[in-house]
Amino acid sequence: MKLDPRRTLSVFLLALALFPCLSVAQPFPTGSITDDLTLLNRRTGQPVSLSDFAGHVIVLDFFAFWCAPCAFSSPDIEQNIQRFFIDSGGNANGIPVQVIAVNIEPEDAASTDDFITKTELELVVDDPVAVGWNQYNQVDGIPLFVIINGVAGSPSHEQWEVLHNQPGYPGAFVFRQFIDSVEAPTGGMGEEYFWADSEDLGDGWRGLEWFGSFNILAAPWIYHNEHGWMFNQSVDSASIWFWTSDLGWFWTGEAAYSWLFSVDKDSWMWYQPGSKDPRWIQIWNTQEWIPY
Repeated sequence: MKLDPRRTLSVFLLALALFPCLSVAQPFPTGSITDDLTLLNRRTGQPVSLSDFAGHVIVLDFFAFWCAPCAFSSPDIEQNIQRFFIDSGGNANGIPVQVIAVNIEPEDAASTDDFITKTELELVVDDPVAVGWNQYNQVDGIPLFVIINGVAGSPSHEQWEVLHNQPGYPGAFVFRQFIDSVEAPTGGMGEEYFWADSEDLGDGWRGLEWFGSFNILAAPWIYHNEHGWMFNQSVDSASIWFWTSDLGWFWTGEAAYSWLFSVDKDSWMWYQPGSKDPRWIQIWNTQEWIPY
């Protein structure tokens, strides 16, 4: 499906109005090394960057509510890429995968929200002035999918290499081949790689400014000073997958915390920092507060 020229023009004119000195660079094709990209999380308003997902394979799904093929491709990507690789513990080489749905429609927020609800998109960012779109769009085709290797030291691909950049959805099986082609760094993705950005506090304790302090003597089981015991299967210190016996699997990251995504409840949850005995979490979908 081709973009509606009127919508494309309106987005471009809006960009020029807001950024009169804006110059549109050539998009990053397959095989190139992409620049970073920062857009705002639609739910939280917080910035989300590609660099937040260093150590992941990243799938960008550019969509709009009026795009008929998107109504099929977006939910299929969420189910058969995002959740498939969560359940699989990463790609064939243990590398986590993150789908980021990119909304390119700056108007009619209600229709966009309805589309997101129906397609069950998890991590959605807004691109109202076509910053991300201009970074990757080559032929004005939508849906547009971009697959990027965020893993440093991989013997198969350079970090931030664009593995795929094309409009149209060939199916989850094809995308899995690109994702599984990314190999883990030589020596694996172990503890030294995982905690490279954390501060050594001594006696097995380490700290991240955004997450707090935790003990890794028994990694991947770690003890957090507020969350208690958790199982950690992440591969970089900008994002963390963890499991608790009370609430199951969660994902959070430097750009998202103290928002947590609950796989079991299929909902974002907000952790009330500092709450202890009990610790309190609010479920986004129901606004219910629960202790754990």
